[in-house]
Amino acid sequence: MENGTWRLVELPHGRTPVGSRWVFHIKRTADGSIERYKARLVAQGFSQRPGWDYVESFAPTIRLSVARALFALVAADDLECDSIDITTAFLNGDLEEEIYMKPPEGYEQYSRDGHLLYCLLLKALYGLKQGGRQWYLKLSEVMKEIGFRKVRSEPCVYLWEDSTGGKVIVPTYVDDCHIIGKTKEGIQHIKAELQRHFKLRDLGPTSWFLGVDIKRNRSTHTITLSQRQYIVDMLRDFGMEDCTPVKTPMVPGLRLEKPGSPLSAEEVEFMKDKPYLRAIGKLTWLANGTRPDIAYAAGVLARFNNCAGKAQWTAVKHLLRYIKGTMDYKLQYGPHPHPTAFTSFSDTDYAGDADSAKSTMAPEWLLLT
Repeated sequence: MENGTWRLVELPHGRTPVGSRWVFHIKRTADGSIERYKARLVAQGFSQRPGWDYVESFAPTIRLSVARALFALVAADDLECDSIDITTAFLNGDLEEEIYMKPPEGYEQYSRDGHLLYCLLLKALYGLKQGGRQWYLKLSEVMKEIGFRKVRSEPCVYLWEDSTGGKVIVPTYVDDCHIIGKTKEGIQHIKAELQRHFKLRDLGPTSWFLGVDIKRNRSTHTITLSQRQYIVDMLRDFGMEDCTPVKTPMVPGLRLEKPGSPLSAEEVEFMKDKPYLRAIGKLTWLANGTRPDIAYAAGVLARFNNCAGKAQWTAVKHLLRYIKGTMDYKLQYGPHPHPTAFTSFSDTDYAGDADSAKSTMAPEWLLLT
């Protein structure tokens, strides 16, 4: 009601409303303790019709590699970095289409003649196909009004420069924003400007980003990124919290081959209750985040998403055992004495894929120097 999200009206003849439901979520801190309980009303956008209820739905988000590079810059140049969270971000996006929604449970109201009133949506409610895009457009409009410009190669990173050469960088991931600058005063100025347009929570110095725990050592100009709590939750999710650790991501010399197509009845029966795709998704996110040491193993296992069998599932469990023994591994960025900006190392096998004879390049290790 505060955001003017909808207006109660009678449903016009011939219109079909989308549904609505409550979604409850527990938000946790870096150590896994409960920060707060959240209740969110979402529209059931799966019933929206393309071309009628929405046209465009794409909204970009920052790449993890770009976020890591910015945190490395913060450490090396000893910059200030604060976080803000924009409250009910999607409700700031203006809705262009005419969409009706069933009223939320517990909020039913009726007209004088006894007809149920429906919600004519005025804002891009969570769950709508175009919700993320409308919020991105709104944020971009506000950032431009304040004086920011987008970085050409990264549409979710905004740059502001003053007449004296001072810079403020704002990377965003949906409603999570980080403000990077040389001085606290400059950061507070940007916060005040954003607060004129949005209701936000000031989270202070950045310590948490997309499940990544961030710790700084100002005296050594270093910053450390860790996903330990994410690993703990993942192992618990797959019932591997008490597994025996191993020392390698994959069994040395292991060659995984695609099983027969279609899978044998025995393989199908074995894999029917194995969450293979969910495991690969979580492992890939971890590899892209802070664990490049498992990138090759996760990439190989992802080749079998549509034909995984016993051997592939055994390899997934082996990788989880490796992660169990290395959950305290971290990425650390900081200054380096060499004059070059980056040093990279890579390696490639020759025709290592037995099925296609394709070569595989190992992930590059980029070190800020």
